[in-house]
Amino acid sequence: MGSKKKKAQKNAAFKKTKLKVGKILKKTNTTDATVESRKVVLLTQLEEQTGSTTAVYSYRGLSLDNLCQQLGHYSKSVRKNAIVGAKQILTSAPHLIEAHLRTIIPSFARLISMTDTDSATHSQLKSLLELVCTVPPMSMSPHFPLFVAHSLRGLTHSHESVRTFALTVVHLLLETYPALCRDSTDLFQTIIHFVSTSRKTNHSTKILLDFITSFLKIYDEECAVVSHCIEVRLSTEEGTLSKRIDMCPPAKLMDPFDFPVLTTSNAGASSSLFTSPETLLNLTQALSPLVARVALENDRNLTEHIVRLIDLMKRGVERQPNKFMMTDFDERYASACDPLLKAARIHSLKDNKKVLAAIATLSQ
Repeated sequence: MGSKKKKAQKNAAFKKTKLKVGKILKKTNTTDATVESRKVVLLTQLEEQTGSTTAVYSYRGLSLDNLCQQLGHYSKSVRKNAIVGAKQILTSAPHLIEAHLRTIIPSFARLISMTDTDSATHSQLKSLLELVCTVPPMSMSPHFPLFVAHSLRGLTHSHESVRTFALTVVHLLLETYPALCRDSTDLFQTIIHFVSTSRKTNHSTKILLDFITSFLKIYDEECAVVSHCIEVRLSTEEGTLSKRIDMCPPAKLMDPFDFPVLTTSNAGASSSLFTSPETLLNLTQALSPLVARVALENDRNLTEHIVRLIDLMKRGVERQPNKFMMTDFDERYASACDPLLKAARIHSLKDNKKVLAAIATLSQ
């Protein structure tokens, strides 16, 4: 009995299975790769992101913070795509500019000094910086020193393409934020150095003249000249004055959150061109050879630019209140204007009467 049971178990593996009608057997030599899964639904995990009305993404689905991180990438193609994406976001949602200046200024401004940037990328970056400069001066004030530091770094760069692009960026700052530029001592000194070393430059002459004109105009405004003259009447019989004299200058309205950490102190920078005769002489000495070279090119399209620039130089001398502090001011000023006076005596300039008349006012 026991032997029959063991024999049946031994032959069970070789027993042929009886097939039923309509039943399909699975093949034993194939692998079943089907996967069975169940769907998991999360109701509240992404509610904040999907329900937010301020979330703006680029055409590649990246946020502004993601694009600012990609602007520091080593690949110029990645940086170029990030510039295009950031421009798209800020154009469609300009309210994000003022709210994200703390992230935007360091990320965008450091691209000014990039040496591997082509002209097309520079054009996109300029449009992006123009969007950034639409914020009001009070909002830009805490971030302006860092913006200027990156711009001046590009203005003194060894690569010509970087200097050319930085020139347009600084010009944008001069036109958009004249009061903030007037309070920056570093900007004033760097531009004077740049002008004095721009005698042999590859910049467009018109762009350079417009840049210098914008620079002088921010110091030519009436608010830049501080007058402390007070008229009083003294009565010797009664021993009285017609009004009270306050010897302290009026306090300047300043931003309480303005801390000059990245740059030098802005104290006295707003009227440096008018209160310091030495600075005015250095500026005239730097501008005269440049203006004389441009005038000798005898380009009639630049006549109005040259006349306007010479007029601003003359106004700076006329409104200089501390000329009496230098006994040799007139002699040094005449020496600084000597390149322009020599250019006026050259025959090629005789036909341009407007430029000659403007140069003649310098010696009056």
